[in-house]
Order: sequence, then structure tokens, then C-alpha cells
Amino acid sequence: MNKQMKKQLLSRRGYRNLKAKLKSVEERQEKIRNNIKEVISEEPKKTENPTFIELRRLLMYGIPLEIRNIEDLLKNALIIEDTESYKQADCSTVFVGCNVDLMVDGERETYWILGYDEYDEEDEEIIAYNTPFAQAIIGAKEGDIIKFRNMLIEIKAIRK
Repeated sequence: MNKQMKKQLLSRRGYRNLKAKLKSVEERQEKIRNNIKEVISEEPKKTENPTFIELRRLLMYGIPLEIRNIEDLLKNALIIEDTESYKQADCSTVFVGCNVDLMVDGERETYWILGYDEYDEEDEEIIAYNTPFAQAIIGAKEGDIIKFRNMLIEIKAIRK
């Protein structure tokens, strides 16, 4: 059964990062191929070596699956900045693609509400549009106070 993947929102930056990740995985795949060739050419009996077995497993299953998943995301990506809702957004409400200043339990925080799987540990100011937190604030107006779980969130400013 060929299950059709639904469109996934990604920022232009997220799309570029995903393409770079695909290239990196493909390069890793090639390095593993070369490592396997070296192991076999140096000593054919090393094929029972646990390292060889793990490399072979990665090459046969892990990496192809990762490549297929990234390719599917790229193929089904809908660029946030190209959507009509983004182009028409007047920053009167929180929307996908915006940068929003919040007061969360009295502390000022700023987030970009971006696309699927764009969170980066180095850039904690990004939240995906499909997270419960983002869903709680999307559509809210500047000055609105939202109760989310045990937090009070006040919308301070909304920008593109």
C-alpha cells in the first residue's frame, strides 16, 4: 500500500537545512561503502567482525531509510514563506512563520513558529507549528493572555 504523505510546512531555511542534511547522509553512505570495501579487501574473514556487520546493516537499512525519509519531506514540503496565509499575514495574530515575543509566567521569551522538524538544539527559539505550545498561541492577538497547561502566556509582539 502506497501511503501518500501529507504536505509539511517548512521555512526556506528549514528546506535548505534539510537538503544539506540529505547531502551529508549521502556522503556518509559513500564513506561507509568505502570502509566496507577496505575491510573486505584487507582481510575477507573480517566480514564476521561486529564493526563490519554494523556498517553493513547501516548501509543496507539505516541510511537508505534516512535518505528516503528526507527525500519524502523535501518532496512534500510546502514553503511557509510561499503560502498565501504567510503572504497575507498582517501580524495582527500569531501565525505560522512569525516571530513572536511572549511573557511566559513573567519571563520574556521570543520564538519563531516554523515548520515540521525545524527545531535545532543550537537555536532553541524555534518551535514547530504542530507542537501543542505553538497550537495554543496560533491565532492569538497581541495583548492576549493564554493559559497553557500550568503557564500564563501573554502575547507581546508579532513580526514576520
